[in-house]
Amino acid sequence: MKCLGIDVGKKQDPSAITSIEGNGQTFKVVAAQALPLSMPYDEQTSLFEEVSVTADMVLVDCGGPGQPVIDMMRKNGAKNVWAVAITSGKRIYVSEEHQSINVPKGSLIANLSLHAEKRLLHVPEAMRDLRSEMLNFHAAFTPSGNVTMQAKKGHDDIVLSAALAMIGFRIREFLE
Repeated sequence: MKCLGIDVGKKQDPSAITSIEGNGQTFKVVAAQALPLSMPYDEQTSLFEEVSVTADMVLVDCGGPGQPVIDMMRKNGAKNVWAVAITSGKRIYVSEEHQSINVPKGSLIANLSLHAEKRLLHVPEAMRDLRSEMLNFHAAFTPSGNVTMQAKKGHDDIVLSAALAMIGFRIREFLE
């Protein structure tokens, strides 16, 4: 199975896309990249559609500019495009009918981290940007006591796209 994760950005944060192949037990990142800042959305959408052709599932962060990109992809005939709402909640909700999933950011990142720590997710040495973002990602507490998860410095777009791809392998659990 192959899942594609897409974190859509444009001006301050770049869009990022990660492709992961897996058999349900072990997983391998086969591609991961950030797109150039300010790349027009129509060009991004065309690229996403091109690379999604070989994916079994495409998971796109529907926050910010993500939902319009999802709408364009679906309108243009892209298949298996799932809208992922990253929440601050505690539960994962999946709607097969709407091809949507609500997932707490903590669960999204924990799923990626767990597979990496157990060495079930292979990230090739050549994917330096993803490896760097994974090492730079952390949880912190706000003054009001809430937990935030983000990069200590720099960007976290590629790691979020990888986390989106990895959650795709778990969707079946919630549908059964």
